[in-house]
Amino acid sequence: MLSLYDNVKLPDIVDIPEKKALYESCFEEIKGSFISTRKMLYTIIDDDDENGMNMEMLKMAYKNFYSTFDKIAMFLSNYIDIRLKSYEIDFAKIWNCKNGDIRSEILAYSQNMPLLGLYNIKLDVYGMKTDWYVVDEQTKDLKMLRNYMEHKSIIIKDGPMSRTEYQLIISKKELELNTIRLAQLVRCAIIYLCNFVLHAEFDKHHL
Repeated sequence: MLSLYDNVKLPDIVDIPEKKALYESCFEEIKGSFISTRKMLYTIIDDDDENGMNMEMLKMAYKNFYSTFDKIAMFLSNYIDIRLKSYEIDFAKIWNCKNGDIRSEILAYSQNMPLLGLYNIKLDVYGMKTDWYVVDEQTKDLKMLRNYMEHKSIIIKDGPMSRTEYQLIISKKELELNTIRLAQLVRCAIIYLCNFVLHAEFDKHHL
């Protein structure tokens, strides 16, 4: 796959000026958010102090990494012209029609391997509602953690992870590990996005 080197530079895109400006600004926000959030995460991990501010910053880093997926979805939706309302676009939903079939706009790039890489990341984070899909043990909690952060309650304290309908208890170490896993997936997604556009732009002019 085309992630053997860290390509994090958006290639030149041939399009109308308004579209080019949109792609460039979207990508700069994606990359800038990842860089600043990764720096925040390193600062928290290096600090052994488990005060309330550090714990809130750790949760903020997690949520920032997670939201980057939806920004990538917005970029993809515009670039390959997926006809969804802006409020309908997120990384979990852009791939499939309401009946579950892969969208024709996605299938049009079926030979573009970095796009398949992005789809596999979607499966790692969100899973798939089929009997044959095997959930990755290292990423199976990512979506659940985000839902508790955004909509319910999280308590960070030592001990095994446990949860009720409304509250999750997790250790700082476990939350750090999940945040690092999430950061690694976001980094891969950014590289795949760059390589997807690189291939798509090449195909525009050579096929």
